[in-house]
Amino acid sequence: MSSTTSGPGPFASIEEARRLAPRIFALYRLGLGRAPDAAGLAGLVAALRRGMAWEQAAQGILASEEYRRRAPDAAELGSTAASLAEQAAREADADAAPLFARIFPEGASLADATAYRLWIEAYGTLSPDDEAAIRARLDGQGPLVSVCLPLDEGPVLPVLHSIRALRAQIHDKWQLCLAAPPGRVAPLRDALRRAGMAPVEPVGETLAQAVAAAEGEFLTVLEPGDALAPEALAELVLALRAAPDLDMVFADEDAIAPGGQRMAPRFKPGWSPEPLRASDSVGRPAFLRRSAIAQAGAMLEMLRQVALVRPQAVRHIPAVLLHRAAPPPIEPRSAPAVWDRQPMVSIIIPTRDRADLLGPCIEGILHRTEHQALEILLVDTGSTEPEALALLEKLGTEPRIRILHRPGPFNWSAANNQAAAEAQGEVLLFLNNDTLVTQPGWLGELVGQAMRPGIGVVGAKLLYPDGRVQHAGVALGPEGRATHIQRLAPGSAPGYLAQLAVVRDVGAVTGACMAMPRAAFNTLGGFEAEHLALEWSDIEICIRARAEGFRVLYTPHAEMLHLESATRADAGSPERIARFRREQGWVMQRWPEAMQHDPFLNPNLLATDDDIVLASAPRVARSWR
Repeated sequence: MSSTTSGPGPFASIEEARRLAPRIFALYRLGLGRAPDAAGLAGLVAALRRGMAWEQAAQGILASEEYRRRAPDAAELGSTAASLAEQAAREADADAAPLFARIFPEGASLADATAYRLWIEAYGTLSPDDEAAIRARLDGQGPLVSVCLPLDEGPVLPVLHSIRALRAQIHDKWQLCLAAPPGRVAPLRDALRRAGMAPVEPVGETLAQAVAAAEGEFLTVLEPGDALAPEALAELVLALRAAPDLDMVFADEDAIAPGGQRMAPRFKPGWSPEPLRASDSVGRPAFLRRSAIAQAGAMLEMLRQVALVRPQAVRHIPAVLLHRAAPPPIEPRSAPAVWDRQPMVSIIIPTRDRADLLGPCIEGILHRTEHQALEILLVDTGSTEPEALALLEKLGTEPRIRILHRPGPFNWSAANNQAAAEAQGEVLLFLNNDTLVTQPGWLGELVGQAMRPGIGVVGAKLLYPDGRVQHAGVALGPEGRATHIQRLAPGSAPGYLAQLAVVRDVGAVTGACMAMPRAAFNTLGGFEAEHLALEWSDIEICIRARAEGFRVLYTPHAEMLHLESATRADAGSPERIARFRREQGWVMQRWPEAMQHDPFLNPNLLATDDDIVLASAPRVARSWR
């Protein structure tokens, strides 16, 4: 839904949505056995707003061709508009699905503040039963948590807001370490007194002194105005029970608008060290094991001290556990990889005909690429066009190019495996023939990332010829999805939480430009050629790599143009669709958990074909449920 509307979906306000939506959905459920589509919902809302009576709305449903086609089931409802309208009024709240899910079954824009309010009501608000369940799980146990709160030269009222939220914590084993310059102590005392709050004495003047005074097993740093959600410390305790060896736990956050409404949610991806090297990708709240902090300093410095030393001891909680006074700026400063040598790279390109694509692709590799320690293995899968045969003959005279012939039915996986077996490079780069070099450092970046310890697969940033994003990593799940992240975004856009602009872990990358260390490729046994001839082999090897302990990275610093599917004459054909579904089914059966839960796609979000949106419902239950 558009983020420019003043209410969720077609509704003028959130209050109108609460008043009209339940009865509209009940009318459709009772009369047509389904939810309204977007056009039907918008039309009926507009008519009701103009004064249409509910009985008239019911009559419209009864008079529809769709209603008549439902017979004999429809006859059981009764045939009068009055009875249908009355039944809808009685059953308006019978649907167990939250209102957000009913209005936004395909998700909602993250910029839609009113939609986010509905989402909060459905999934981000504790009920008395929730609080009771949390207390039962805690059973009065858990470590002491130190909360460091430095008071700056700004107003003192935001500090009171932070202290009030801390005192409302369900887990009550906490220590407040307040730092305040001498000139701010008296105004703070006065503000606390006027607010009827218990006094708080500073433990020092600086953040470093506050950290030094911390006695808790874990500590966190807040800014004035930051408000921890009531269950924030409890979530930390429950995370530590599940994994006692953790050194850092972080969670999602949002901001508080001047009117007090929550907005601008930051639903973060799972833990990836690279974005933290570039900027503060973790944000608030972040709980650090105090003994793992080498030296007190700014929060970003302490985050890096803890999280980058033992990245395996970091856990993300996919829940909004802090509300900030203002959303923080995100300034990605990710740097390209640096490698002190040029290992041999074997570039493997399956091809068939289309000399108009292959020629420019090879020219860019040979003559516009800085990294020249390379060989090219062209796997000809049955070219017949005279122009292509002439080009292959010419390319075969180039010392760094070898032509491998693989006639017969096209099998992308088998073609790549065959070439990899004959390749001499330390790094294997699987590349489509419909890609074009646009920057000289693209190959060096892929190689530099691939040669880092623990890396199994590296994918590039691919753009359409018009400059929009074609590939910046692939998000998996749910329901067997493999979605290119924020496809069609402007090529220069940082993306949601700067995910397009920084090196980061992803669920998978496309085989159109995929680099792998030869050792990792051999360990994995190559592409799955028996069951995955074309559509899903690149996704499957990424899943398999992560299952074997390798990391899969996306880098924005290796950028190419991709004329997606330019070589695919069968694009959209029934045969291709059938093959896609067959291979998708095999991957879902082989890797059910990985295909449902991508650790780098927040379970509160959904990756659509061209955006990241609020999911109609979270895919992961809260820790106490």
